Amino acid sequence: MKVYNPGDIADLLKLKVSTIRKYSIMLEELGYTFEKNNRNQRYYTDADIITLRKL
Repeated sequence: MKVYNPGDIADLLKLKVSTIRKYSIMLEELGYTFEKNNRNQRYYTDADIITLRKL
């Protein structure tokens, strides 16, 4: 499984990293969960990219 960092997602979706962060927080408030590393930083999978692209 390939994982992506916020910078990768921002480049892919042509958005700012801060926008990816805001979208991620909004989704988490609605019950969506992202995988996080041991430093509690989000990392993204292909399924997460699809979800973010729908926004």
